[in-house]
Amino acid sequence: MRMSAQIGSSALAAALLAGPSLAAPEDLKVIAERCGDKTGMTKSACACIAEKAAALKDRQQAMIAAMLLQDVKGGSKIQLDLSMDELAETGQFMASVPMECANG
Repeated sequence: MRMSAQIGSSALAAALLAGPSLAAPEDLKVIAERCGDKTGMTKSACACIAEKAAALKDRQQAMIAAMLLQDVKGGSKIQLDLSMDELAETGQFMASVPMECANG
C-alpha cells in the first residue's frame, strides 16, 4: 500500500506542478471523485484528501480540481491568481496529504 501511496502522491504532485475552474463545494467534490482516476488511490483515500482540502482557500481547491480535470488553461489562470505562499502551501499539501490519507 505504501508504494501505491507514493505513486499516487507523486502523480498528483507532478500534475499539480505541471499546471493546473470551479467554486469550493464543487471543487471538493471533484477532488473526492476524480483523484482516483488520476492516481489509482482508493475512494476513502480520495475522500480524505478532499476533507483535508476543505482547509485550503477556494482558489487552492480550484487549482487542485483543475489539475484533476486536466484543465491546463483554467489551472494556469488560477496559478496566476495565487500568491507565492498559497502556491507553496498547495504544493506542500499535495506532497504530503495524499500519502497521509493513503496510509490511513
